Amino acid sequence: MSFLQEAHHFNVEQLNINAGGAGRHYDSTNFRDVLSSNVSFEAMHDSSQRADAPKCHAETRTAVQEEIMGWIVHGDGDEQPTRIMWLTGPAGSGKTAIMGTIAETCEERDLLGASFFFSSYAGTASRCSKRFLIPTLAHQMISIEGYGQLGEKILASVERTPMVFKKRLKSQIEALVLKPLRQISASNATVARRVLIIDGLDEVSAETAQDIGRDEARQANEAEQVEILSTLLHAANDPSFPFRILIASRPERVIRGFFSSKKAKCGTRQLVLDNEYDPGADIALFLRSSFAEIRRRYNLPSSWASDDVVRTLVERASGQFIYAATVVRFLRSGTVPPHARLEYVLSLRHQGNPVNPFEPLDALYAFILNSSPNPVLAIQWVSVLEQHLTPDKIRSPRKLPRFVFAKQLLDEHPGQGDYLFENLSSLISVSSTEQESGPSYHLHHKSLVDFLLAPSRCGRTFYQAFSTAHNDLYLPRLAQILRTRSPLVPLDNSQYGYFVRGLLCLPVFRQSMESYIVWALERGGNHLLWDAHVAFLHFAAHDLVVASSCVVKLYSYFHSRCGPLPRDCSPTCRHWRSRILQSCRAFGWMVPTASDLFLQIVYVKMGGWIDICDHFWPPYRPVVPSPMLEYQPGWGTCDQEYEGYLAAAMAMYSKLSDDWETQFKAEVERGVRKDELYDRICRDVGQV
Repeated sequence: MSFLQEAHHFNVEQLNINAGGAGRHYDSTNFRDVLSSNVSFEAMHDSSQRADAPKCHAETRTAVQEEIMGWIVHGDGDEQPTRIMWLTGPAGSGKTAIMGTIAETCEERDLLGASFFFSSYAGTASRCSKRFLIPTLAHQMISIEGYGQLGEKILASVERTPMVFKKRLKSQIEALVLKPLRQISASNATVARRVLIIDGLDEVSAETAQDIGRDEARQANEAEQVEILSTLLHAANDPSFPFRILIASRPERVIRGFFSSKKAKCGTRQLVLDNEYDPGADIALFLRSSFAEIRRRYNLPSSWASDDVVRTLVERASGQFIYAATVVRFLRSGTVPPHARLEYVLSLRHQGNPVNPFEPLDALYAFILNSSPNPVLAIQWVSVLEQHLTPDKIRSPRKLPRFVFAKQLLDEHPGQGDYLFENLSSLISVSSTEQESGPSYHLHHKSLVDFLLAPSRCGRTFYQAFSTAHNDLYLPRLAQILRTRSPLVPLDNSQYGYFVRGLLCLPVFRQSMESYIVWALERGGNHLLWDAHVAFLHFAAHDLVVASSCVVKLYSYFHSRCGPLPRDCSPTCRHWRSRILQSCRAFGWMVPTASDLFLQIVYVKMGGWIDICDHFWPPYRPVVPSPMLEYQPGWGTCDQEYEGYLAAAMAMYSKLSDDWETQFKAEVERGVRKDELYDRICRDVGQV
């Protein structure tokens, strides 16, 4: 059956449809290495990245620690034994410090099975991704003494199913943990009870969250948090699973809902960090110890930071350890002497509002932020760093550490970031290291972002600075860079290529350019988009794959509101597409042909989709175009070559019979694959 009308002497270019796929191939038979490549070593409790992580100060949080350790060691003797404990409390209540201390105690007493400390602010993408959780736990289980051949069984499972790391979490824990445990259980091996420690569950971030709106991102994050909890509960209910599971998180809605559900409630013990555990006494002990160290360091008199001062700060902390920790960091930082800084803290207005226990912390955050030479710009930097330049969102080349790329992207003049953050070291770690493992800008605590996202806490000015930084700083900075094809602070040639590759791998370009395109058009910025297009043509010399995909995104965007047929294209679409194709050809690119456009029409008409990235491809040796082709052509113009291109595609389409769509659907109903039908149409048209 032919889809064509009667036609003669009609020739078109040869059409090719390419399909392909790629899978991960392992050349090595060392399956421990295969497992290790999917492990987040930074998330383990004793990783070098957590060397400065908070721990419970000596003799603090003893009641909480005793209750947790009692459950770990003697929980089987409880009236209603549980396999999971959920430690929860508000931001800054000391959860991570407690979990870190418990992990160290359990390791010393041979009670630790494995640990994973999630963190969205640690500077490592793997520490906020669910993808690394199960492999990291399994990797640590290999080294547990007294568990027989568990390690061998885990590695054998990796050998059998090396693609398990691409599967859902429940499949991963079945393959990497539960099946090996069942095998050693069947061999009558007796294993001692140990504990898995998982901190910061509420900081799990979906890998897709970077490319969608805030509400959608929140829902995606919550879905992954629930998947983790469901997977852990599934494991805890398995008779062969010899571990208790200690989980810590904020009391977020979906996490509360999970632990309140019927399936989880009976097997979970909840421990809430509230006044029952007398946090005030622990905070006072921490402050006295810290003040004593500061006295020794600066030769201050014993009367400095008296008991009255400690009582005042404990009252203001309202049980939030983060307040006390921030005060201590503030006293230790900067060039102003500690005694003067303490006077600043004590002079902050405090209304004693019982409705808002964060009021003293808010006042302290506001005071410190206002010490920046430009508080609004500093907050905008924080917003961009936390929303767009976190490790899970940027993929800078190995030779360009993430923090170096962030400085290159945002610095308007040399050293601007260090200047803005100079007085903010009690809130933001500013490191001078150039190692990949050491990001220069790192928030000490997530509560700073919570503060800036709440106008009732931070004030309208700070809130607007944080919430509008995407449009007011990030996108304008990208536009400036695209216009000049260089960061505002010039780079030497050795760094330029790495910077370009880092730039092209930003989510705004790598995944979807729509936010940038819409922002530019709202500002009447056709010139902004032309600057971007020309920049991508030049950048192809450094990353041809991503640069060509950016060109395709622009090319596709302007046609997205048009009908499928060439005659449906708007003047805007004709203008942009004709000039994009013309400039690409001038740069030596391969571009779509009339046959490619015809095939795209057929796909779209039948509800399909075709990837046109393969139709745009830069030359392997860059071509230097005429300078005139780098300037935006007159608005509304469309060259004759493009009009001929549209006419040729329309002529091909006109050769299809009037009922070709009906025939197509009938063939599909008969079981013929759509790709076979597309191939047949292409052959028929090509033979006419």
